[in-house]
Amino acid sequence: MNVPYAFLPLLKGAEGAAFASEKKEGTFPAGRYLDLSFGSGMALREGLGDGRYRLLAVTDDGPTCHGPVRKTRDGLIPTRLYLIPGYSPLFVELTLDLKNRVLQVTGIRRGSRNSQPYSGIPPKAARSLSLDFHEEPVTTGFSPIEPRGSAINPQGIAVTSDGTIWVADASLPSVVRLSNRDFGEVSRAIPGKGLPRFLAWSAMESGFQGLAQLPNGRLATTITPERRADYAVILLSNPSDWTSRAYVYPKPSDLDRFSLKAFASVGDGTLFAVESGETERGKAVSRLVRISFKGADDLSEFPLRGGSIVDTPLRYLKSEGVTPVRRDFVADLIKAGVDKPISSLVRIDDVALLAVNESHYGVRCRAASGAALPSLRLSPDGDLMKNGKVLPDEEQAVALHPTGNSTNAWLLKFPKPFTASRIR
Repeated sequence: MNVPYAFLPLLKGAEGAAFASEKKEGTFPAGRYLDLSFGSGMALREGLGDGRYRLLAVTDDGPTCHGPVRKTRDGLIPTRLYLIPGYSPLFVELTLDLKNRVLQVTGIRRGSRNSQPYSGIPPKAARSLSLDFHEEPVTTGFSPIEPRGSAINPQGIAVTSDGTIWVADASLPSVVRLSNRDFGEVSRAIPGKGLPRFLAWSAMESGFQGLAQLPNGRLATTITPERRADYAVILLSNPSDWTSRAYVYPKPSDLDRFSLKAFASVGDGTLFAVESGETERGKAVSRLVRISFKGADDLSEFPLRGGSIVDTPLRYLKSEGVTPVRRDFVADLIKAGVDKPISSLVRIDDVALLAVNESHYGVRCRAASGAALPSLRLSPDGDLMKNGKVLPDEEQAVALHPTGNSTNAWLLKFPKPFTASRIR
């Protein structure tokens, strides 16, 4: 992936003893930058001719890591470290050159709401909705932080034929319309105000994942009720009047955990998606599938237990006569050579898709002692503890380790023979 050096300082902390915060410091190898990670969402903006295309991508809420558990009077609260608390999700402009097999970043811009830059820190309202955001946002010094400006965690982007930009937000969940001039927020549909109310009534695994527009104008996105759910919900919403239909996508029988993230619509409205997860033995699975809604029932027309999909298992829905969508297997992406988890699909034409992975900024976190942070606890004073004892001062820091991972792209061609080839 070709990312001009000039863009990298946007994600730079400090060299050597980086990310200094209050009484503790995080460390990162001197001279290193965080990688630009923009696989959260990508969409085709326009064809330029001669095998060249303009694309628009978006980053997520920034470089984060699961942190230690905070010990409070009310019990134990998990934390999430935000390595750059002031990080604002970025909109990345790219050019795809299929002849030379190059995907190059050509520009990076920030979005805003009411002239205030977006924040990647989830608001308290989001933390009450999402299991993912039950984690308390903290700095690398373990101090609580709140968002500055409007919070957004993009996990999908779509550009319609008239140039309108839509983003699937994982923080509430919501679908956000952006200005195609400055990426400012124009409007936002949320549960109960444009989206089905049952999405707001209980905790979710996370907000929306993936976004694509069908030929009939509807926006397709998905949400998973909980961490080990036996189905996902695919939502088709008409942005002209925000009427929505919700459909059940059952968990494949061979998977222990699964997610449905990337969407792309081709041809007459065929919806492709990437189904990923793990088997009970921990084997990673990543598949390209085709989804058909023919004969499937609109979930919003059926009574849900407690009014929530979280409290409504698949067996109950089946007993009520709910017919799920049909899923057709297209290809095993791992066997085809796509060796990274895919988080975004881009329609290039009716027989080609671009698959993109999310690199998570090429970094992971551990305690200075080498221990995994979630295995440690925080005292009320903010000190790291293990087995009930405060660690020595030299083990109180957070160490950041580069993973060597980066954002990659593969060109997928189908139907037969299916091929996957990496783009530089």
